[in-house]
Amino acid sequence: MSRPVPVRASEIVQQFCQQLDDRQPSALQEAERLVRETERQCERLQRENQELRKIQRQLEAYKDRYVDLYDFAPLGYATLDGEGFVQEINLAGAQLLGAERDALIGYALGDYVAAEDQKAFLDHVGQCLEQRREVTCELRLLAKDGRPIATQLHSIPIEGPQNELFCKTAFTDISERKKMEEAVRQSRAFLQMVIDAIPDTLLVIGRDYRISLANRAARKLAGGADPTACLTCYQLSHHRELPCEGQNEPCPLSQVIATKQPLTVLHTHYDADGNEVLVEVSAAPVFDEAGEVSHIIEACRPISDPKRIAADIAYGLRGPVSVLRQAADYLRPGVADPAKRAEYFEVIEEQIEAIDRIAADVMETAHPNQGTGSP
Repeated sequence: MSRPVPVRASEIVQQFCQQLDDRQPSALQEAERLVRETERQCERLQRENQELRKIQRQLEAYKDRYVDLYDFAPLGYATLDGEGFVQEINLAGAQLLGAERDALIGYALGDYVAAEDQKAFLDHVGQCLEQRREVTCELRLLAKDGRPIATQLHSIPIEGPQNELFCKTAFTDISERKKMEEAVRQSRAFLQMVIDAIPDTLLVIGRDYRISLANRAARKLAGGADPTACLTCYQLSHHRELPCEGQNEPCPLSQVIATKQPLTVLHTHYDADGNEVLVEVSAAPVFDEAGEVSHIIEACRPISDPKRIAADIAYGLRGPVSVLRQAADYLRPGVADPAKRAEYFEVIEEQIEAIDRIAADVMETAHPNQGTGSP
């Protein structure tokens, strides 16, 4: 059956005009004007209709792309009402829970939340909707097979088609991150257990003199407090507000940073009762990836045995004396040339200064409250 041929309004007017009496020219003109206006309105409506259809097709395409992005996003997404019931959920969210999407829509997401985290989940949804703000929390979901999943929920409030509020929630599986955090925690706990077994005070000190790690002996020295909270090495050991300096008590941190080498020095520290104690301080560098000293490890051992003190003094003198002996042998008449003689005189002066420092340390140990100096 063939479709009827549409008749234009102008053709109808012509037919109508032929039927009008020539004695009604004004009615004829008005009819022609109305027809032309009607045709213009029809053309405009046709153009608007075509534009609306084009926009509708674009919206449908955008909707399809949104659905694809939503459904195939790597993160789980869901839309929840105020009681935590699932209104929408994407494929990743359903897969995370190990359930079919149709089996989740219309049901409470709380059924998949661990019992101890139920309150945290309801508080999360309530804060998002009641306070109309972005919220984040961490809890454990339970998959359909009972497997616990450490999850981060990140939610924002959105309005529905009838101005009702919903909670748009993203699910992030943080199980691997939690495993790494637990491994780090166990490693730190083991390290703390190891250094706590060391009877001497042991500190890890940063370049800013702040204590990064301390063992049990150091905590006892701090009166049971954690020295890493706010103390510097000189506040803990010397009960002072400035770092060590001078020849009598050189700062181990500054010297290790400057030389990048371990060292051992004698210092006077305070014990837990506030008494002065002579200690042997051994410091070693800890290097960063750039090869610079980022921290030092400092071990402090009290020296209470006079024989040990004498042995340390003798050990300290042995090096300079040996160098002086070699220099003296070289400077015997007829052996050294003038340039070498001048060089060895410098060496002798350096070693004499080293001996002088050792002597000053001994004097400071014997009389800690009296100044010492070279004769």
